[in-house]
Amino acid sequence: MSLAAVQSSRSLQKTQIQPFIGIDYCQLETACQINGLQNKHNPHTTDEAHDLFMNAYPNIFLKPKMKLPRIPIMEKKTVISKGMSDVTEEESHDIRIHLEKLQRRRKVVDLAFVYRNQISCLLKILKKIPAERTQTEQQDVYKVLKVFPDIAAQISNREMKQVSKIVTLESWEKRHTIFGNNGFYVILKGSVRPVTLPYKKLLGEPYLAGPHSPLVSSCNKVLTVGCCFGTLEKIPNCELNSKRLAVTAEEDCELLKISNRDYARIKAEIAARDPVQNQELILHCPFYQQWPRLSINKLATLIEMRKLPAGYVLVKEGEVSPFAGYIKSGQSNILRDIGAFVKRPLGKLGIRVKHVIICKLIENESFGEVSILLNQPSTCTIVTETEVELGVILPSALQSLDSVTQALMLQTAQPTFEELTQHKVIWEALHYNGVRPGSGKWVRPWGRRKLQRGGNVSQSSTA
Repeated sequence: MSLAAVQSSRSLQKTQIQPFIGIDYCQLETACQINGLQNKHNPHTTDEAHDLFMNAYPNIFLKPKMKLPRIPIMEKKTVISKGMSDVTEEESHDIRIHLEKLQRRRKVVDLAFVYRNQISCLLKILKKIPAERTQTEQQDVYKVLKVFPDIAAQISNREMKQVSKIVTLESWEKRHTIFGNNGFYVILKGSVRPVTLPYKKLLGEPYLAGPHSPLVSSCNKVLTVGCCFGTLEKIPNCELNSKRLAVTAEEDCELLKISNRDYARIKAEIAARDPVQNQELILHCPFYQQWPRLSINKLATLIEMRKLPAGYVLVKEGEVSPFAGYIKSGQSNILRDIGAFVKRPLGKLGIRVKHVIICKLIENESFGEVSILLNQPSTCTIVTETEVELGVILPSALQSLDSVTQALMLQTAQPTFEELTQHKVIWEALHYNGVRPGSGKWVRPWGRRKLQRGGNVSQSSTA
């Protein structure tokens, strides 16, 4: 056999083994298996099978992939300099490159380093007794306390400001046992190992361990800097063993302590202070100055203080007031929708609704009580002009009052500008701007023109 014949046979074998790259054989096999196509058992192809095959036919052929031209990468020569071995010739004088690198370095900064700096500053402040700390130092303690998640999750900002003034520092030597049933502890230096599980109890969480739960002195969990243990509340269990919520110091430790007795006292003082402020807020409103003290106390327990920014819509016209409000500071605008005539193209007149400021709500004024109790839509819109601090009573709380207090509120509180009609608003707006229809430059000359046309009266007599 000649050499040419051998090469042709080998090329033929290659073409038989390798499939044609332009056909998707999976799609081809799927198209050939359509029921209803012509075969040895079916002499004719059905119309439905024909349509399915024609729809699948274009998917049999592979579409060639478009190859984009390659963009050559220009290699940049580096300039080796002090501390800047990766700066190129083009980038060496570009300030943007250096700023980007500085930002990248700031992102890579170890957060634990910042955390350690805050704790070191906290340790210096807590070494002073609470009475010797300055107001700035108390503010620094407050900022660091908000960093700890277990403290921020339990204590409100208002309580935390007071707690930051009474926190103390305790130092413990290695292998000493620290009991967490008399306060909440934060590890600032060293590490501890729990003696029992659980080793901490957050406010509102049930205490799962019973009085006879086994000790776990061989616990592998180690609490390090930033971890917490103990509790802020007294556990209501007379049989509670003193070793519950206890830990053992693995090394010399320094701990921040929030005494649960001090926290309970602060919480009681804040709770006692709120009703007094709410009572004074209600008594300053003119409608409630003659109310009995018992009814005022009932309203004071329902008030929630809020701060709202300027431009906040308190009440919308045509809707029931979302709450009853007692303004402590700031002022709001009362708007009314007034239909005004405007000129249209081709000399036509149209009516356009405008928001007109008809009055203002200032300190020691209230709104929304009658709208909620009678389920009546408001006749005006109230929008805050400045930042407003006000006491709020929600509709559900206001409607849960006894019938005597509700009747007393309906008798004393008056609807906010319910008596103002559109005609009255327009008339008062004209009066405020010095407009007097029928006098001065607003005299209509219609009667004079009519008399001049009739000729019965002379111009001097009509003047």
